[in-house]
Amino acid sequence: MKKIAWLDCSNGVAGNMILGALIDLGFPEPRIKNLARIMKLGPVRFEIKRTKRAGLDGVLVRVIPGAKQKERNFGEIKRIIGQAQIPESVKTKSIDCFQKLAEVEAKVHSVKTNQVHFHELGALDTIIDIVGSILGFYELGIEEVYANRIRLGGGEVRCEHGLLPVPAPATLALLKGLPVLGGEEREGELTTPTGAVLVKKLAKDFGAMPEMVVEKIGYGAGERELNTRANLLRIVLGKSEYQAQVLVKIEATIDDMNPEFYEPLMATLFKVGALEVALIPAQMKKNRPGIILHTLCHLTGLEKVIDTILVHSTTNGVRFYEVSRIALLPEQEIIKTKHGKVRVKRMEYLGKQRIHPEFEDLKRIAEQAGISLLELEQEVKNQWLKREKARRS
Repeated sequence: MKKIAWLDCSNGVAGNMILGALIDLGFPEPRIKNLARIMKLGPVRFEIKRTKRAGLDGVLVRVIPGAKQKERNFGEIKRIIGQAQIPESVKTKSIDCFQKLAEVEAKVHSVKTNQVHFHELGALDTIIDIVGSILGFYELGIEEVYANRIRLGGGEVRCEHGLLPVPAPATLALLKGLPVLGGEEREGELTTPTGAVLVKKLAKDFGAMPEMVVEKIGYGAGERELNTRANLLRIVLGKSEYQAQVLVKIEATIDDMNPEFYEPLMATLFKVGALEVALIPAQMKKNRPGIILHTLCHLTGLEKVIDTILVHSTTNGVRFYEVSRIALLPEQEIIKTKHGKVRVKRMEYLGKQRIHPEFEDLKRIAEQAGISLLELEQEVKNQWLKREKARRS
């Protein structure tokens, strides 16, 4: 079973809220406090405490510098993270987040990426929030992250350059392509750039909570008490034998396109993020034979898929709607045969297992060994069954 997490962003999301929720789930406080030393950020004091928002309990995280912090640009932050003694995957994801933040800020302010500075406290708490959150997901063993629609808030927010409308330009740019919700004017900023970039980097898909066996629930508190809603981020941690997703199905009917053009159309659709593409024969108007093009994609990839269909086919319109899909979560294994190694996908559901050998491996090895695909496939299955029996005995 795979360990998954679902972020409930219906009240907004900020970096310290994610960090607080992870602490509530069991991420040790000393690991967060040690980050400042590992990354050589200078004297830092942490305030981590339980508090209430709208009567609900959550963990609030504050990062307080012990001395005045200098401004740091992206290059300096990249160097700091790169030299830290933390897992490589945590470094890579953290640097990716800062790269995206720097690119967005540069575009908003019409400067070069290396000219973007993360100002004083913002630099310090942003580093801790981003690296700490990604490290938390890593150390809790969370393999996949999902989220629902992100609430942005309303009204105005004060920043270094003065009052800005909510959502702030950087936040909105970071969330391009993701499902969001507005908010009331009196709520102010509910989603920060740090929260936005973390969700965009970590979440695999967006929608309702996926089916899982719930194990733990963590709550991270925001800085303010709101009159309209509980200023909390909820992270639900659980395990799942399969992946339950809310996807988008796009359909188009075509009766006037050269059949040779379908192959490059399908290839382009897969290239831009389509999960499934099917061509279904149909009888069209005026009794013309035609095709119903069915495409499945994540909500975040909808725009690219629609653009591809309208540009690379002769249809003049598409239909799309949300659908639910359940997919087993395969694990890849290597099976050794007397002819060579074959990759297989192993799937399990309700205690029953099955495998699917990779066709390209079967084809290559069968050609080299001069045997049939059927013979090699049967040998792979026999070897797998033999190994499973030995493992269980």
